[in-house]
Amino acid sequence: MSASRRLSQQERRDATQAALLQATLDCLIEDGYVLTTTRLVAKRAGVSQGALQYHYSTRSELIVAAIQHLAHQLAELGKAEFPATHETGSERDQCEHYLDFLWEVHNLPIAGAVQELFVAARTDADVAARMGQVLAEAVDLVVEGARRAAPTLSANPRFREWLLLSVATMRGAVTVSALSASTAHVGDWAVLRRHLMTVLDFLEQ
Repeated sequence: MSASRRLSQQERRDATQAALLQATLDCLIEDGYVLTTTRLVAKRAGVSQGALQYHYSTRSELIVAAIQHLAHQLAELGKAEFPATHETGSERDQCEHYLDFLWEVHNLPIAGAVQELFVAARTDADVAARMGQVLAEAVDLVVEGARRAAPTLSANPRFREWLLLSVATMRGAVTVSALSASTAHVGDWAVLRRHLMTVLDFLEQ
């Protein structure tokens, strides 16, 4: 097949969508949720306003689709970091490693914009519905990653609760950390992780 062949219609659509989603993420990081408009995204992606609206009819649809796209990208990174089989380290070590991975995810530059979306969902029913779906999907992806990292430990009926507790702890710590540079009001991650691992050990008793 010639490298210079013309792109098919589907390939052009996929390329446009990819550009729009990446431009949306860039705008959310740099400008925040409130200032991320469809006009700004279209300009950044190098497409017309009409082309954007062809793929995403509303601003909230576009923004939430970008967050969903990012979640799947991160899940793919998780699959590479935690393959279905691993030869070194105990499952407990793998769980601790997985917590570190999730902590890094919660501290990505996009994290602030995601928090803004959760706040917006309080008064915007459309955002709330869409973010609810993304959150449910993200939880499934997190649980799936944990099962790859620690298949035996994750078989414990209480493991999912522990994992959700861990994620909630991270989300809360990251939210509060934006208000203070001191760990006195947040807690050092190494300390928080140690307590979470203690809870995991308790589940196995």
